Amino acid sequence: MSGLTITPQSLTTTPTQLNITFSVDNPPSAQAAVAAGNPIAPATYLQLSFDFGHECLVFPEEGMFTPRDIVPAPRGQDAGGEEAFMVRMNRTGVPKSGDANPEVKMYAWKGEKMLGSWVVGRLGVVVR
Repeated sequence: MSGLTITPQSLTTTPTQLNITFSVDNPPSAQAAVAAGNPIAPATYLQLSFDFGHECLVFPEEGMFTPRDIVPAPRGQDAGGEEAFMVRMNRTGVPKSGDANPEVKMYAWKGEKMLGSWVVGRLGVVVR
């Protein structure tokens, strides 16, 4: 087990973007990497999936985020004193299917090893 815990806080959409805010609890062994600029250490990247049901699970290329893609969340979106972070994805990259309210999940990866996964929420109506 990696000891990495991601706590999703919000899933919001605008006409052009999907925004996910979350906090991170890094293991003590990752503190040097965190100090060097990787807020998701020991993970090397995050990935989103969209579950439309009926065995239709989509991992869009636009849903992959490296540490440089992760930004501090706007003030007021911190988690009880913990620093909050945000990833943004263009709405054009959000997959479309028959179910307009797919479940969104976030995965943390270190290379090809999955460190954990967390349900972020469900999208509202996906617009084209």
